[in-house]
Order: sequence, then C-alpha cells, then structure tokens
Amino acid sequence: MILEKNEDLNFFKHISEDGHSSFSGRIHRLSITTISDDFVEHIGSSHVRSLLVIPDKESKTNFEFKIPKTFKLLRVLDCNSDSLILFKKKNSDSLMSFPENFGNFIHLKYLSLGFDEILKILKSIGMLRNLETLKIRSLTQLIELPKEISKLRKLRHLISKKLSLIQLEEGIGEMASIQTLHSVDLNTDGAAKIIKGLGKLNQMRDLRLVNVRREDGIILSSSINEMQHLERLYVEARSYEVIDLDLISLPTKLRKLTLHGILQKLPEWIPKLQNLVELFLSHSRLTEDSLKSLNCLQHLLSLTFQMHSYEGLFLHFEDGWFQKLKTLNVIYCMQLRLVIIDKGALPSLKMLNLGILWNLENIPIGIQHLEKLEVLRIFFVSDEFVKNISTEDWNSMLHVPLVDISDRNRISIPIPRS
Repeated sequence: MILEKNEDLNFFKHISEDGHSSFSGRIHRLSITTISDDFVEHIGSSHVRSLLVIPDKESKTNFEFKIPKTFKLLRVLDCNSDSLILFKKKNSDSLMSFPENFGNFIHLKYLSLGFDEILKILKSIGMLRNLETLKIRSLTQLIELPKEISKLRKLRHLISKKLSLIQLEEGIGEMASIQTLHSVDLNTDGAAKIIKGLGKLNQMRDLRLVNVRREDGIILSSSINEMQHLERLYVEARSYEVIDLDLISLPTKLRKLTLHGILQKLPEWIPKLQNLVELFLSHSRLTEDSLKSLNCLQHLLSLTFQMHSYEGLFLHFEDGWFQKLKTLNVIYCMQLRLVIIDKGALPSLKMLNLGILWNLENIPIGIQHLEKLEVLRIFFVSDEFVKNISTEDWNSMLHVPLVDISDRNRISIPIPRS
C-alpha cells in the first residue's frame, strides 16, 4: 500500500527486483531493496539527496553496495542491515568504495550503518563536517570510535549498542553539540577521563552509560550535575554491582531514569525529580520505605521494579499514592508475597504486569479499586498461586477488559466469566 501511494505522489523512487524500469525525472529520494549488476546505469543521478538501502533476504548475506560518485549532494544515508557487507573492493571507475572514501560525501547530515564484523569506524568520518546524526547497529561488537570524530562539531546524536570512546578521551569536550549519546562502555582504564569529558557536554538530553564502575561514581555524579538539559539518563553498573550517584545540582528536566545496579538505599535526589515520568529500577534491592519516598514523584506515569529491585514482603500502595501512574511493572522480585492496593491509590493505573514472582500468594488485594485498569498480566507464578484464586477473586477482576494469568509453564488460566 505504501509503495503504491508513493507511486501516486512520486515521493521517492523504489528499486526492487522487478522495479528498475522507470527512472524519469529527478530522483531526490531513493530506496533500494535488492541490487543487480546494472542498477547503477539507471540511477546515475546527481540529484539524489536521500538513500535507503535494505537488502532482501536472498541478497543479504552476500550483499555488496558502493555509492556512485555522482551522489555528491547526499544528505541522508541509511544502510538498514545488520549484515551489510560494505568493505569489498572492485576495480571500477564509476563506483567508489564505501566506507573507505565516504568522507567525500561532505553534505551528509544523517548516517545509519549496520555491521556484524566491524570494530572500528574509519578515520575518514572526520571529514563529514555537516553530520548531525550517526547510528551504528552492531548486535555483538564494541564499536571503537576514532579521535577524528571529535571534529564533527555539528554532531548531535551518536547512537550504538556499545561504544568505546577511549580514543576520544582528550577530545570529547569539543563535541559541544552532542544531545544524544548511547551506549558508552566505561569498563576501561581510561574511564575517568572519558567521564570527565562528558561533563563538558552541557547540551546533553539523552545519555546512556553501560559497565559503570563503582569507583567512578563521584566523577560521574560531577559530570551529570553539569547536564542541566538532561531529559533521559540510563546507567548500567558493571556486573550489576553498586551504583553510587550523588547528584547535587539536579537535572530538573529529567523525565526518564533507568538504573541497573544495586542501590544501598534510595538516593535522596530521585524523589526530588519532579518532572520524572518514567522510572525503571533493576537489581536495586529497595525496601518498603523506598516506595513511600517514590510517592513524592507527582508526575510519574510508569514505574518498573525488576530483577530483585524490590525486596519487601509486601508491596502496599496507600490511599492517595501515585495519582497519575498509568503503568506498573513488578518482575522477578522473589521476596514479594502480596500486593495491597488501598482505595484511592493508583486511580489512573491502566496496565499492571506482575511476573516471575514465585512467592506471590494471590492476586493483588484491592484490585477492584483500580477502576481504570485495562490490562492485568500475571505470569510465571507458582502452582500454589493458581490454586489460591477463588471465585471472589475472579469477580473482583471482572471490570478489567484484558486479564491474562499464566503459570510457570506459560499455560494461561481459563477465566470464568459470568
């Protein structure tokens, strides 16, 4: 349907196995899903501004593509494949190797690449002075960025699953336009210098850090204190050990916070984040007192406790708590036995997910008070939990449109409806 609509509007030219025939007029946007040996003869246009390459399943494993030299005004390049082969060389006067010479495309603003077997990005990337977004998709590898990337003063968004900035430890602060940076791997001897450099990026909006070491907590806190425009923060401790962050000058615009690691206690600065709408805690080992402190987050919409992040026996939501919360996830908290919801608590809740709670004894007490609840999922629970569900319990859930309860074998429990 989309391709047919595109033909009507002539928004972009799409090249597929059977779509090489019509190339009349100027082509500004080009989409390629398969490559034949003669396709270059058809698209040798100097007007192409946007190029999307998505090899089909048959050509994906042996796919080779080189950008024609005539694409000098290219601004957007998206090679949307995790197994794209871009390093083979052929003797050709009309084609240029990629990415060895992709620094020649100086008008590029958006570059998205997918690799399985690349560890380093070539130094020529420093020539892309107008680049604003760089995305590198690699499922398994650590991407090591060259120091030349610090020359990209217009770069705003630098995104990959795992990035090494060890070569940039002296030049990180020069990338003053950076707003999105993830995920930076800090499990290296030069982590302290890298973290200190991050503190100079005061335009940061979205920061994601992995393998954070406890000994770097003080300097990391200092750097985050400088990021007053920060809206999203993701911190994952090395081997999920202790996270020690002490934020004094709070990023007041912070809206989403994710912490993977042990918190010896709930940091005092978290309940002060009055603009926070999403909080995700994993391995944090918090107790019942922490829940009361989190209730201070008046605008919180989503709260997740995962992987032993809550160690209390009871999860008790009192009258008036979490007035705006819409989503609550409690996953793999092995100590939890009961969830108690007082009347007047969680009045806006729409989705409740409870999973892998082997000691949970019954459905949440007071579930009937959640009048706006639309989805209730309780999964991977014990056989004892299933046996404890009474007719009265089922009746208390009749107002919920979607109820899905499954045992440890992922077998859904039939719901009796009157």
